[in-house]
Amino acid sequence: MNRGAFLSGQGRRILAIGCAPDDSDQERVAKEVFVVIGLGAAIAGAAWAVMYAALGRPLTGLIPLVVSVVVVAVFARFVATKHLGNLPVPVLALMILLPLWLQLSLGGFVDGSAVVVWAFAAPLGALLLRSARETPVWLAAFFADLVIASALDPAVSRSVTPLPELAIKVFFALNIGGIGALTFVGLFYFRAQRDAAERRSERLLLNVLPESIAVRLKRGEEPIADHHDQVTVLFADLAGFTVRSAHETPAATVAVLNEIFSVFDGLANRYGLEKIRTIGDSYMAAAGAPLPRPDHTTAICAMALDYNARSLA
Repeated sequence: MNRGAFLSGQGRRILAIGCAPDDSDQERVAKEVFVVIGLGAAIAGAAWAVMYAALGRPLTGLIPLVVSVVVVAVFARFVATKHLGNLPVPVLALMILLPLWLQLSLGGFVDGSAVVVWAFAAPLGALLLRSARETPVWLAAFFADLVIASALDPAVSRSVTPLPELAIKVFFALNIGGIGALTFVGLFYFRAQRDAAERRSERLLLNVLPESIAVRLKRGEEPIADHHDQVTVLFADLAGFTVRSAHETPAATVAVLNEIFSVFDGLANRYGLEKIRTIGDSYMAAAGAPLPRPDHTTAICAMALDYNARSLA
């Protein structure tokens, strides 16, 4: 195993640390996004605590440290129960309260390097983890933070000794870059998982419906009831397969069917036929539907003869 594959495997195991085998796709994505956002917040809180302590502000450093401690405690509960439920709520609440408190303790927007922007992690997390009707509440709480910070800014800027100018500039870059990176990573991962789920649904849909019908169904067209005057249908059945499969393992039976039906699929594509469905050891395809064609009978016969020649070879 190469290093990239190992790291990828380790990363997947970390993200799935709170997932249960019976989780739906939606539940699994929510849990993995919670891990992404939670780990990001915990690491950032610990890093900011160390930096503030190094600048001679250990009490200020306790504020982001509280975030890390609470996230670790919530994660422990999350991993133990494999249940997300309302566990994100205390984390989101701290993301609203503590950045505001931290900014006020540092002297306002300028001296505090606009650290209140970290409160945006709360509506972001709510958008990805909570119900849609709850998200506006967290967004309103974020805007409330901005209003309170603006109202108290003149008072705290006069009463708090600021950090060195270089530190303020560095923290400006870190705060804006940090919340931007957290937002991007959270949304990127959510988008990637959503796209993967859509691809799985697409493959499942195409297994039971022709592509042209599946496209119309996804567009919301209902009912779909087309009329075709001339259609030729192929029914193929594997003679003696039921008796044979009784003496094979299920895995061997599935492997044989997969091999045979893969050949059928290839021939259907070659001759422009529409695979309708497979049932057990039976294969059904059609020519002339859903797209009309004048040579539907010829195409079906050509496929049947081609497969017969392959089976005798």
